[in-house]
Amino acid sequence: MGFVKLLATYLTGGSEKCETPIKRYFIIHTLQPYYLLDNYVPPYNESRCNDARPRPADTITAAYLRKYGVLDDLIEYWPNRYGYSNIEKNLEFWRLQWSRAGMCSPYPLCPDFYFKVASTYVTAIDLLDILESAGVYPDNGKYEAFLYANAIEKALGVNVQIRGNKDAKNVTQFYETIICICQS
Repeated sequence: MGFVKLLATYLTGGSEKCETPIKRYFIIHTLQPYYLLDNYVPPYNESRCNDARPRPADTITAAYLRKYGVLDDLIEYWPNRYGYSNIEKNLEFWRLQWSRAGMCSPYPLCPDFYFKVASTYVTAIDLLDILESAGVYPDNGKYEAFLYANAIEKALGVNVQIRGNKDAKNVTQFYETIICICQS
């Protein structure tokens, strides 16, 4: 495994009901390991991607995450967007992320490190500031998708993918950016 992709989502109030108030910054959607640039690693239970047996998801508790100093960052930057103020909903979501992607990350025994890597990236990269510096604002204006990608690529020197979704009025909107991070 040499790559991980960080998917960052901007809460736009799309078709599903997000908890309000909507956060005014990007949050993590997932940190997904890849074998090659576009060849994602299936979950551990399907791929047996690591020699070591990963730490079970049910061991990820608030106390465990607090002990390793990642709980506050996860609540802030990697919440369950449909109930971010509910710690049980967040824990369920983080356990799912660990089961789907973290167990096959380079850190199968250390969920705390996996989560810390993701939160470190998202706190170091202010995507909203990058976009605003390029003249792209969350103002209901219409922008071409390439403007989002170009602004982020120029600022970070990485390739990105941009995804959209439909809002409640069926209007296409910017939803997510995928950033490929090379790790060796």
